[in-house]
Amino acid sequence: MLTGRLPSNRVRVVPHILVLAVLGAALAVTYPEVSAFAVLTGLLAACALGVATWLVSVIKRDVSIVDSLWSVLIVTAAGTYAFALQAAGPRAVWLIPIAGFWALRLCGYITWRNWGEPEDYRYQQIRARNDPNFTFKSLYLVFTLQAVLAWIVAAPLAAALPAAPVGCAEATAPLEARSKPAKK
Repeated sequence: MLTGRLPSNRVRVVPHILVLAVLGAALAVTYPEVSAFAVLTGLLAACALGVATWLVSVIKRDVSIVDSLWSVLIVTAAGTYAFALQAAGPRAVWLIPIAGFWALRLCGYITWRNWGEPEDYRYQQIRARNDPNFTFKSLYLVFTLQAVLAWIVAAPLAAALPAAPVGCAEATAPLEARSKPAKK
């Protein structure tokens, strides 16, 4: 069961995470320009990067490297949305590079801060609670969970990427067009 190894005070968190996952997916899918394919492809890309990071953590015996790649997981999902959308608008041209710059900056800072340090105490506690076989349990307890949470955080970007009004002038253009009588 999903909540079997969690402390009793944390079991209540799991339904909230599942609700957030559904809401994140619903947010992106409710926009007609955003396809379910784009949203699910973003999830798949984030999970693939999570698995690759997990493989590195197995070699290093340190799962705290997921902290360094948290922002990269978000941008991976967002970049996949932009790639998978059929009608990525002009906003994608500047939104993805800005998010990418933010992700690289945060990734670099967290990596620099944690360089040469032992595994983060939070992960040491998770490791102690989930032995034996923490190596495999960390795949879903840490890395897949982080990938899904990053996908949820990136869901609003999926809604922002399609061809849609970019600024105030474009946002009001449909209202102005409706107020003018049509030419015959």
